Amino acid sequence: VSGEGVPRSEGADSEQNSTESSAYMIEEWIKLHYPYVEVIKLHSKSNLFRYDENIAFVKKRLLPKLETIRDYKAIQLGEKWPDAFKITVSIASGSPARITAIQASLRNYKPEFLHIWQRKTFWEKSMICLDDIEFLSSNDVDTLAAERVSSLDGNLELCVKQLIKLKNKYKATLLSQNHDMHSFWHRKSKKVVLSVLLVEKDEIDPKTGQKL
Repeated sequence: VSGEGVPRSEGADSEQNSTESSAYMIEEWIKLHYPYVEVIKLHSKSNLFRYDENIAFVKKRLLPKLETIRDYKAIQLGEKWPDAFKITVSIASGSPARITAIQASLRNYKPEFLHIWQRKTFWEKSMICLDDIEFLSSNDVDTLAAERVSSLDGNLELCVKQLIKLKNKYKATLLSQNHDMHSFWHRKSKKVVLSVLLVEKDEIDPKTGQKL
């Protein structure tokens, strides 16, 4: 993935503020050392320093390309496609808007990350040092902190508690080998979605005195 940043000077050429040439160099390096690897380049001519431009690029260019590859693997391998579809994001430095947009868009795929935090080693010694590279799992970079159920507001706490009950009931159902939930409904996708719908009415429960 490469892009261009709109220069501050009105007469400046935006291609001089582009990483597209670097993408071609990386492609040639990969072809030389790993000829069996297919390289797909995606370049955006919109301003990579703007968050909204990056969101548009991710939605219109990056995600559709990944979804095409994902769908092909699903057709090819069936329910085993997740084992052959892994994403690793390699980052060093760059536009925070571009990095954040890509990271957020790939959240459902739980990508892994290669962070090259020290680039001067290569510049000074013409070699790549593994100590300068961090390998991080999706969980390592997830910054959403867990919250106690008791700290949530009333309606949200109620939904979470009901969802936990539903999850436990579902797991107990799966343990029953004779139930069609185990043998039929999730035999292909293996994607389970449990949800709780809260409906608030302008009525008072006569027993508890609380609004329904």
